[in-house]
Amino acid sequence: MIIKVRNKTKDYNSYRSARVKSLFNASRGDEFNLDVDVPVEGDWQIGVIVGPSGSGKTSIGNQLFGGGKILDLYANWSKDVPIVDDIAPDGDFNAVTGLLASVGLGDVPSWLRPFHALSNGQQFRAGLARSIADNHKKLLLMSLLQLLIDKLQRSARLLMAKHLEEQKAERLFYYLVITIF
Repeated sequence: MIIKVRNKTKDYNSYRSARVKSLFNASRGDEFNLDVDVPVEGDWQIGVIVGPSGSGKTSIGNQLFGGGKILDLYANWSKDVPIVDDIAPDGDFNAVTGLLASVGLGDVPSWLRPFHALSNGQQFRAGLARSIADNHKKLLLMSLLQLLIDKLQRSARLLMAKHLEEQKAERLFYYLVITIF
């Protein structure tokens, strides 16, 4: 599958922009063009796009998912609501607490804290639990796994694989992890 990325913004001519262009021999910064042949064959459920910052990973992921929105695991949490109430508020209590435990967030007192009061690792796990509870069919995880310790990376991969296996009969589910090296 050939993917063409064309991102264009305004070419600024401010003092700073002109100076950067002059100092670093950068004639333009307003265009990003990328043509890449992505070997996507058959049915896939887990994919990884790896590359340096600014190399087009997110744009490629968006095109693979038909221009779908990237799910931000850190967005749209209530300010002062415990995560146990903020994940699937109308859903089953046992399902929510089971998801929290299955993503490695087994520290029950943390369930009583709002999202902003959690550690980075806890926030990632809570976001992953919420994305599964919300039944997102397409989930792009952006540059998250690189920030986590090896144990959490392994548990996140195992959870994804387990969830894929459980959901296989019900719906097609994609995970695409986009990370830098």
